[in-house]
Amino acid sequence: MADRYYTPGVRAALTAFSSRTCYKPGCTAPLLAKEDDRWVLALEIAHIRALNAGGARYDDGPSMSDEARNDFPNLIYLCTRHHRSVDAKWNATKYPTRVLAKWKRDAESGVEQLSSTIPVTADQLEAVIARAMRERDQVLADTVERLRSTDTEAYVLMNQLLAELKDARRLGSIVDPDTVSLLYTAAKNLSHLEDSASRLQSAASKYLRAAEMRQMYE
Repeated sequence: MADRYYTPGVRAALTAFSSRTCYKPGCTAPLLAKEDDRWVLALEIAHIRALNAGGARYDDGPSMSDEARNDFPNLIYLCTRHHRSVDAKWNATKYPTRVLAKWKRDAESGVEQLSSTIPVTADQLEAVIARAMRERDQVLADTVERLRSTDTEAYVLMNQLLAELKDARRLGSIVDPDTVSLLYTAAKNLSHLEDSASRLQSAASKYLRAAEMRQMYE
């Protein structure tokens, strides 16, 4: 049985091009909702063609690899109610592949607009995001080495952050851009700050709060 795994680039592309609501026409369920003063993902990533045999629309079309089934072209956002509805066996004829594919085209108008001006694909977008993340990872790694002999407290904290980032990457979690920017800025400027540990702690706290949302994306 294949596992649900969406790379950070795929998740970023899906969110960036989404309509910020459930893809089911007429449904206004929002992408994000506030619970206990925290923003959480309120929609679910659904497969147009099921990931595993026996699932909805699994055989409705040409052969697909597990990787392709977990890739951007085969994914949409649905609220819990409509996710269950479109995947129900008794609705197999009501929601074939072509219907959900049309929902995706209609909801992701930004993809067509971008493609009409810049020849970019979802794979290329993912590559750009991955490259940017690697560059920031290197800045963080370089900072850790500089801290080894100058600031033990900040060194330990930064190592913890790097471990969290690697874990989030492995699980395909989304880390919001503002959080990544905070970490990047902290790493870039850390050697020039008088109280580097306390400032890094502020960035770390925000990152760890964001990391708590990881379960929403599994």
